Amino acid sequence: MSTVGKLVGKDASPMPWSPKELLPTLSSNEIRFSRGFLRSDVSVWLTDFVKSWQLLLHSLGLEVELSSVNNQFNFPESLSRVIPIELDDETAVIGMDDESQEIVSSVVAKGSESTAVDVIVEYFERRMLSCVSQHWSGPMPLKARYLADSESTAVDVVGTICFVFTTGGKDLKLWLGLGPRAVERIDGLWRKQLFEEKSNLPGPKLPQLSTVDIDLVELLVPPALLIDYMRSGTVVELDLPTSNKVRVNLNGNFWAYGELGQFEGNFAVMLEDFEVKEKSEEDSSSTTKVSVQLAVEEIDREAVLEFGQEKSILSTQVAVNDRASLIISGERVASAIIGELDGKFALTVLPK
Repeated sequence: MSTVGKLVGKDASPMPWSPKELLPTLSSNEIRFSRGFLRSDVSVWLTDFVKSWQLLLHSLGLEVELSSVNNQFNFPESLSRVIPIELDDETAVIGMDDESQEIVSSVVAKGSESTAVDVIVEYFERRMLSCVSQHWSGPMPLKARYLADSESTAVDVVGTICFVFTTGGKDLKLWLGLGPRAVERIDGLWRKQLFEEKSNLPGPKLPQLSTVDIDLVELLVPPALLIDYMRSGTVVELDLPTSNKVRVNLNGNFWAYGELGQFEGNFAVMLEDFEVKEKSEEDSSSTTKVSVQLAVEEIDREAVLEFGQEKSILSTQVAVNDRASLIISGERVASAIIGELDGKFALTVLPK
């Protein structure tokens, strides 16, 4: 996001930009688990489980692929079948919707009574848990077992994993609702594995501390107009539609685009689009780059690797507000109020 912007008349009066009302509020779990559990793919620790599951279904006439593993916080309330299980001495649940049960019953128990269908579905569930215990390849063993009704207790579902198997053009979904200990375990395992993999890659090593800048936009200002742009009272239309999209730099270089939000009254950003190549509206060598900065944070080397995953969320210590710093070559040269003109962001430069 780079733009030249344009100077507008002194009689222009931008409307206020109200980020406290406009930016989405993020939960503590979104912040806490955005770099681990929510980004994790537990199938990497269940490779042999997936193979054994596929062999079973193939023997029953089903061609099946594990098409996706989706992590979220909410366990669907609409599932028609929810069964309590135990994972490492912590209660969890597995669930299926009507369509998924129909996929199983139509192949395995076609024409049978409903009680027989229930037995077949339960067999699938029990076999799945047995395979999980047998084929889990994480750093520590994992015990999974079916719970009898007399053993079941209330489940505090903190995180949910949905395994989506594709067969015959239909999706068979198995939902796993996890308690707090299981979510913490997956979160820690994923972050540890990520650091071990990324820190050993060839190439220049990251510094111990890195600087992350969250910018509304990068202005490309012709040198002859720089004084006018920085003059107190100047109104600059950014030619950028109002949104919560921002530009994120790492150690002075473009890193990713992100979606701005707020957490406990401070700015936060969900990092996305790391591979996007920026396109300047004109040759940047003939202009001065002015960053319209909302926040700046220092993070350590491990955090850089973790935040390098799409949809990870970086929370800052900068209170949500409508002010921006204008930065040239790392130095703050002015500040401005962020407003809106005709649906686009605009800056009103403040006195120094």
